[in-house]
Amino acid sequence: MNIMVTDDEGIVIESLQRGLRRFGHSVIGALSGEEALKKLNNGGPKIDLVITDYAMPGMNGLDLVRKIRDKSRSLPIIMMTAYGDKHLVIEALKNHCDGFIEKPFSLHNLVEEIRLIENQSRRNSEQCDHPQLFAKFVHQINNPLNCIMGNAEMALLKSNQAQDIKELLSEIISSAERIENINHQIIKMDQAPETLREAVDIKILLETCLKEFEGLLFLKAITLTKEFDDGALSVSGSPFDLEQVIKNVILNAIQAMEQSAEKRLTVRAEKINEGSVVAVNVSDSGCGMPEARLADIFTPYYTTKANGSGLGLAIVKNTLEKNQGTISVTSREGRGTTFTLIFQAAA
Repeated sequence: MNIMVTDDEGIVIESLQRGLRRFGHSVIGALSGEEALKKLNNGGPKIDLVITDYAMPGMNGLDLVRKIRDKSRSLPIIMMTAYGDKHLVIEALKNHCDGFIEKPFSLHNLVEEIRLIENQSRRNSEQCDHPQLFAKFVHQINNPLNCIMGNAEMALLKSNQAQDIKELLSEIISSAERIENINHQIIKMDQAPETLREAVDIKILLETCLKEFEGLLFLKAITLTKEFDDGALSVSGSPFDLEQVIKNVILNAIQAMEQSAEKRLTVRAEKINEGSVVAVNVSDSGCGMPEARLADIFTPYYTTKANGSGLGLAIVKNTLEKNQGTISVTSREGRGTTFTLIFQAAA
């Protein structure tokens, strides 16, 4: 860990630097609360833990805790004090101080306190992962729900065409089965994650995903163009993961054209780099984005849509990277956007 030790006695900082180094920790010293805040805020090395003395001239340890908590609730803090004052302890705990150690203390006692803080931080991190996973899966559930609603609405419009209705109902059942699969993934959240990689024909997967969006494309009067290389385009990855990636990108393109007079969706797939990778381009004629926004669109919870979650493209990037793929974007405001997905070709 990178540990900041704040104490107005330099000899204390030097002693802890030598001692904690033996346990693999790196110590950054600060001789005052003001210096500690400056080092925390100057964009230097990431600090994983703050250890601060209470009795210091100027800003004392409790004041430093309060200042740190104004900016961060998660940075662990241990306070050192020569006073066994229960009121001080209560005030420190009220300000979310994570640990206390009374002077004089042994290095062993301090290391044990640090280990307790590390374990608590790890447990908190694991608990925080679950809400993010739930948000991810709920967002994925929305994709087949869009397909279900689109196909059901189109079935109503074609109520006098029996064969068309049978096909649409088949797509509705298929989308419902996909929701069941996602729910199965949610149930397994507490188990070790599995990423089963296999050869996936990206052309077949694209055709399957586009078929599911057929009702939505029809209802929104979107013209679809497909440009695929001849022959199989086999990539390596998890079929479930790659399906979610493609659906998220296609749905994002559909939503981007909501206010467009001319609605065109173009999907291309081709081998590049002498066949070592497969590129899939998804282009829309939607609203486009200014260049300044492009750096933020893959950031979780960043969205400009009124009802957007800001998770779709963040999930796409994360899932692609897990499958050794990448995503990039080009866009012209008022002209449309193209997402390029790069997949590793299957051996």
